[in-house]
Amino acid sequence: MPVPTLVELAVEGSSLALRFSEALNNLLPSRNRFIVTVNGVRNYVSDVAILYPYDTTVFLKLTNSVAVGARADSKYQQAG
Repeated sequence: MPVPTLVELAVEGSSLALRFSEALNNLLPSRNRFIVTVNGVRNYVSDVAILYPYDTTVFLKLTNSVAVGARADSKYQQAG
């Protein structure tokens, strides 16, 4: 089974969408494993959702809104 890779990151307000190359097969990642920064400052994830049946996109609800033109980055920490 191929490992999903990040294809696209899009942000609007306090919502961040991460689109992956492969379906996540109904696996909802833990919000605590995501590290999101906006202009280098941590922005905590308060909720995670996947739009079924199109489970290639993970939606993150951020604690703070992201200003237009700001740089947003996301990392996922594997368990272990």
